[in-house]
Amino acid sequence: AWEEEEEEEAAATKEELVTPGEISRRAEQLRDAAVCEQRQIVEEAPELAAVSEDEEEEEEEESSRTQRKEEANRRGRNAERAARRERKRQVETARVECEAWFRRHKADASASQLRAWVREARGCRLCGEPGDFPGLDKPWCTKTVAAALRQLHKLDKSNEDERDLRKYRDAMTSFGLRREPLGSDRAGRKYWWLDDGKLPGHPKPQMPRLFVQPVDQAAAWRCVATRAELTKLRAALDPDHSAESALAAKLLDTFDFSRRT
Repeated sequence: AWEEEEEEEAAATKEELVTPGEISRRAEQLRDAAVCEQRQIVEEAPELAAVSEDEEEEEEEESSRTQRKEEANRRGRNAERAARRERKRQVETARVECEAWFRRHKADASASQLRAWVREARGCRLCGEPGDFPGLDKPWCTKTVAAALRQLHKLDKSNEDERDLRKYRDAMTSFGLRREPLGSDRAGRKYWWLDDGKLPGHPKPQMPRLFVQPVDQAAAWRCVATRAELTKLRAALDPDHSAESALAAKLLDTFDFSRRT
C-alpha cells in the first residue's frame, strides 16, 4: 500500500513540475500584461449603445396647457436623442480614423506620436475601464491598442538604451577615451588614440599608443608604439589625399615630433 502511495505522490509531483520553457512563456505573458496595462484584450471595440427613435409629435392645432407642456418635454427629449446620435456617430467615425492611422503609420510612428494616438484611442473608446460595456469587468482595450502599447514600450526601451549609451560615452570621454578615431588612410584603416584627455599646459606626448583598426573586421589590429613608427607613419601619408592630409594634421596636433629621444 505504501508503495502505491509513493507512486501516486511521485506522479502528482511530476504533474506539478514546470518546464523551463513553460516558465519563460509565463514570464513573457506577465511582461506583456504589464506592457498592455493589465487590460483585457478584445478583438474589436464593443458597439456603442443604440439611441431610441424620436417620439412622434402631435399635430393638434389647439391643445391644453398640459398637452403643450408635454409636447415641449417631448421635443426636449428628441433633441437630447439627436445629440446622443451625433456623439455616437462622431465616436464611430473617430474609431475608424484612429485604427486606419495606426495601420498606415505603425511602422514609422515615433514614441510621441504613439502616445498621442493612445490618448485619442481612449477618447474614442477603443479602450476603457470596467463596466463601460456589458461583459467587460476589468480594464480593456482592442488588439490594435495592445499592439500600439507594445510598440510604444519597445520605442521607450530603445530610447532609454540610447540615453544610457550616450551617458556612457560621455563618461568615457571624461576619462580620456575617444569616441571617434583621429582619422583614416586611403585604404579605410582607422587610427585611434586613447590618451586624448590632455589638460591645459600639459606637453604633447612623444611616445604614442596609436591603434590601427583594419577594414577587415576579422583581421588583427596593429599598434604604433614607438616614436620611429609614428614618424614613419606621418611621412607615408599623402598630403594630396584629403583623408590622409587630415590624419597627418591631427597627428601633428596630437603628438610632439620636435623632441628627440
